Amino acid sequence: MKQMKKTELDVLLQTGIITKRKSWALSSQKNVPYMFLHKIIQEFLASLYISMNLIAIEEIMNAIQLVYCDGTSIMDIRQLFIFTCGLCHPAAERISKHIMDVITRDMESKLQGNQARP
Repeated sequence: MKQMKKTELDVLLQTGIITKRKSWALSSQKNVPYMFLHKIIQEFLASLYISMNLIAIEEIMNAIQLVYCDGTSIMDIRQLFIFTCGLCHPAAERISKHIMDVITRDMESKLQGNQARP
C-alpha cells in the first residue's frame, strides 16, 4: 500500500476492494492498516498479478516457496492455485509442482518419523 498513490487508494476504498480496519483507524495516519474485503479477492488479485508477470515468475515462486514451505501452510494457497489454473497454465504448473514437492516432503518426513519409533 505504501507504493500506491492516494487516488488509487481512494478508488480501492470506494469500490470496496479494500477497507480500513476500524480497530486501528484512530491511530496515526501513517500507520492506518488496510485489508481486503475478503481473502478471496486478495487471492484472485495475487493470481492475476502472477499471470501478468511471467517475466518475474522465478522471484514470485521464490516468495511462494519461502512462505508456503510445509504441509500445513501449503493448504493456504489452494484458492490461489485454482485461480491461477484458469488464468495462466504455465504458472499453475509451477505452483502445482511446488505443492506436490511440499506434500511429498511432508509425507516422507512423517513416514521416517514413524519408522524411527520401535
